[in-house]
Parts: sequence; structure tokens; C-alpha cells
Amino acid sequence: LGHLTGADTASLLEVINRRYLPNSVLARADPADSLAVQTAQTVQAVPLLADRPLKDGKATAYVCQNFTCLAPVNTAEELERLL
Repeated sequence: LGHLTGADTASLLEVINRRYLPNSVLARADPADSLAVQTAQTVQAVPLLADRPLKDGKATAYVCQNFTCLAPVNTAEELERLL
């Protein structure tokens, strides 16, 4: 989650895009777009976005595997360690 044009979002996406991650899903939303995050229709269509707040008001990555998510991170270095 993060503002689509934000530098913090770009740094997280850069980490993800540098890796080959087969069988992975990337769900992305801008919290400023309340329709994308908060509507029941979107949560129903993309349940990965439900109850996923920003950490410290910054772009945040949630890494999940086997129906369990690790603690959210919001720096490129933290995300690199998780992947």
C-alpha cells in the first residue's frame, strides 16, 4: 500500500521488480483512493487489501505465505530481507 507516485512506494516496488518471484501475487492500492481500499466491493474482489493499514503513514509492504503475513515493513532494506 502506498501513494502511487510516492518515492517510498517506488523504492518498495523497485525491490520487488528486481526479483524473480514465480507463483506470487502483488496487490497494490493507494490509501488516498478510498474507493480502492475501503469499499466492500473491492475488499470482496481483492481480500488481500482488507485490514492492511499503512505503517507509520508510509508506503507499506505485507509479505504473506501460506495464509500468514509477516509484520508489515516500509523500507526497501526491510523488504529485501523478507524476500
